[in-house]
Amino acid sequence: MREGDLKGAVHLMGRDVAGATIGIVGYGNIGQSVAKILSGFNVNVLIYNRTPRESKYGKFVDWDTLFKESDYVTIHLAATPETENSITAKEFAMMKSSASIINLARGPIINENDLISALKTGQIESAALDVFDKEPLPATSPLFDLDNVFLTPHTAAQTLEAHNRMAVGASKMIDQVLTGNTPDWPVNQPK
Repeated sequence: MREGDLKGAVHLMGRDVAGATIGIVGYGNIGQSVAKILSGFNVNVLIYNRTPRESKYGKFVDWDTLFKESDYVTIHLAATPETENSITAKEFAMMKSSASIINLARGPIINENDLISALKTGQIESAALDVFDKEPLPATSPLFDLDNVFLTPHTAAQTLEAHNRMAVGASKMIDQVLTGNTPDWPVNQPK
């Protein structure tokens, strides 16, 4: 628009989410919030979590089913040694060629080279990424050369309210640990 190219919109064809199957990988606080938000969009929600639990917002399925059946896969896992590189060429091969993957969690969860290959070959249709293996994303990254990827510079939590919640939450958990209690949201378990 700034360049006066109003014809550009013709090349930005999107897809409706209504009627789509959306797979949520990771069903912690964020995954649950995403499922709740999606409930108003007439979508079929599939959920994968290490420990399935009750949800009125979707159906728990196994890992392979989620990747095979989803039109969109959205990642909401913490980056741990167990989750790093958990989405690779194997998962992209299971996905529909019309499917998209969204990563707002942590970059290392997806094998970036395998993702680039899947995007270049059309194995999957597109990706939306807010996180990367290396941040900031190096200017030499092949992701910048792809027209089927939407990139943002790790801005998913960039609101005043989110920063306030993070600061208050961190302070609260420091107090919990120092007073001998278990923090509400531990990243790891004390030994």
